[in-house]
Amino acid sequence: METESLMNEQSGYWDNISKNWQQKERPSLWRLFSDRLNTKLFCRWMSNVPVERILKTDMFDESLTDGLYPLLSSRAKYVIGMDVSAEVVKTAQGNHHGLQTLVADVRRLPFADGTIDTIVSNSTLDHFRSYDDIHASLTELGRVLKSGGQLMLTMDNKANPIIALRNILPFRLLNHIGVLPFYVGATFGPGSLRKALEKINIDVMEVTAIWHFPRVVTVAAGNIFSRFTSIKTQQKFLRFLLKFESLSRLPTRFFTGYFVAANAFKRSQTAYRTQESNTDLQVTEFKADTIQHLPRASEYVKALTQQGPSIYIENAHVEMSAVILDDIVLPIVISAPRDGNADTCSAYSHYVQYTLEELIKRNKKIPRWLFNVVLGSFGSILKICDIDKVVYLNNYLFATNPHQLLSSQQIRGITAYLLKRYPKHTIVHPTINPYLHQSYFNTLQDNGYMMIKSRKIHLLDPASERFQNRTNAKLDLDLLKRTSYDIISADAISDSDCARMAELYRSLYLDKHSYLNPQLNKKFFLLTVRKNILVYRAFKKNGKIDAFVSYFVRDGVLTGAFVGYDRSLLSKLGLYRQVIAILIRDAQKLGLILNLSSGSGKFKELRGAFPVVEYHAVYNRHLSLRRRFPWFLIQKEGEAWSLGL
Repeated sequence: METESLMNEQSGYWDNISKNWQQKERPSLWRLFSDRLNTKLFCRWMSNVPVERILKTDMFDESLTDGLYPLLSSRAKYVIGMDVSAEVVKTAQGNHHGLQTLVADVRRLPFADGTIDTIVSNSTLDHFRSYDDIHASLTELGRVLKSGGQLMLTMDNKANPIIALRNILPFRLLNHIGVLPFYVGATFGPGSLRKALEKINIDVMEVTAIWHFPRVVTVAAGNIFSRFTSIKTQQKFLRFLLKFESLSRLPTRFFTGYFVAANAFKRSQTAYRTQESNTDLQVTEFKADTIQHLPRASEYVKALTQQGPSIYIENAHVEMSAVILDDIVLPIVISAPRDGNADTCSAYSHYVQYTLEELIKRNKKIPRWLFNVVLGSFGSILKICDIDKVVYLNNYLFATNPHQLLSSQQIRGITAYLLKRYPKHTIVHPTINPYLHQSYFNTLQDNGYMMIKSRKIHLLDPASERFQNRTNAKLDLDLLKRTSYDIISADAISDSDCARMAELYRSLYLDKHSYLNPQLNKKFFLLTVRKNILVYRAFKKNGKIDAFVSYFVRDGVLTGAFVGYDRSLLSKLGLYRQVIAILIRDAQKLGLILNLSSGSGKFKELRGAFPVVEYHAVYNRHLSLRRRFPWFLIQKEGEAWSLGL
């Protein structure tokens, strides 16, 4: 049969292919593996909330096996299956009686504009001879998809060297020797697929690769296992094949994966919609010249956006803005590579420089040069790969940020917006605490975020037996009751007191610990005191503040923000013990969990606190291999070094 006849609009070729496959006694094991693989992928991407209509663009799988029908029928009121082959459609309809079917060409769909909620197109568009046919098909899919509707598709992965070689060799030869049972043609790699979708107003949420075990071996072995082994052995073989899908988490996934897969949503000009809702998710960004029109934004976010964060935090040379979605205001920090930025707005400072300082402090017997060589080389790789080209979501530039929990729909909406607004940036959602918000942690992962260890913090539950059995905390609270200091709140703190708190903070956080900590100045304390951004407790005697602590309360958790005390005073005064006792006392009064942040781990554990690891949620699936690679290294290097935790 001539190649031209394989690519025309007649269904005869695929009718014959279908009849030949139907003559086999039962489906080969490799086809069952394909069904399981596609089901697993699309199940992860699809919402549990059913939509009205799902369109599947070919029925070849459903004509031979269950295919995706069991999954799709559980996620939609109506499942519409189409195929260019009348024979395929007839067989699929006979196998699945609830399936609505029609014979149609994906290049000319018989549906009105914006009438389909979700489209599933697995390995449909890689059977055309020309790229023009693929683009025409994508245009049609975009046309019939509703605004905010979901498009999920897979194609042969052109970035895989085996696929690239296959497309060079003559189809007749490959078909004759049994490598290709039917025609396959033009296809895309991950980059060209993303560009093609964005060209038709489709926001790409994730591009990945699947089927990492060599396909030729899978097909050959699957045929043998299907004919000569028991069901139990076949299931073991399927589990063996699925283990290789862990390669989809590696930066090399597009080199090893046979299929490239995309999860995308149709965009409108002013709104972002996901499949969980029939209402648009409005996302609006406010920058320095417009932030004053956002009344719900805190005075802190307004000030840092209008004047620049470095006015208040001297080593925060970044841009700040705010976005609002569903009446929720989130601060956005846009970072770029720059030496010396605070670890709260620089991945390089946080994961390389700060880690290096901590390792040197805690391992004084190991030569400093050894750490410099190892982490210096590691850091050079990160810099080359633009590790600090990041847009941070919900970043107040605090070590622990006031958290804001978002729904899965909202996460998808804000991610889609940031991908469009900052397409060359990694998206980082910092300080995610799985102990306090396990479901939110899982939701971020479900939406394509990789979770990377950030630091160890300590939580304390004043109502727990662990706390109540510790005498250290009781002694601290007794010391606080006997204090010779006046404990004042924000309304009694003067401008000169703010300057003093800045001095105490810098002495402790910068001079003693690290200049990579946020370099808060007097203006920061004036702003957060006068605008009641943080709750302050200050220890004052003879007109002078010798210690202070600040905190914020959000959703049942009291979080210590910043502390400071005069390090020149005798330790027997127990100023640090007293400021921690203030936090414990206020948490007890309010019936809240206490987040004591990081540092002084042994001290805090003696008072009943327990360690918990915070994470950064990182989204970089839209970036090149060079840009994703450093985050993979950070994830693995962090595990090896334990991040100095």
